[in-house]
Amino acid sequence: MAENFDNKGTLGPVTHGAGLGEGVAGAIAVLIVFVAVQFGLEIPEPVAAAIAVIIGYIGTLIGGKLVSPERTIQHQRDRGNL
Repeated sequence: MAENFDNKGTLGPVTHGAGLGEGVAGAIAVLIVFVAVQFGLEIPEPVAAAIAVIIGYIGTLIGGKLVSPERTIQHQRDRGNL
């Protein structure tokens, strides 16, 4: 099985989904902090950064999980790994 493994650095559907989730979540985190500041909440920069990281992490998990197993299996079959 290892001899069929494609190690050419291609990105699969889970990686694409996770990247999209991270990007969207990062933007949402910035907007949340911005809106909170507009309402008069003082958020220190390290706390704002932590909020962005946590929301980005959640977005990455959700984006990766939203990819159907069939797409992942088909991606591996297309590359001859299964």
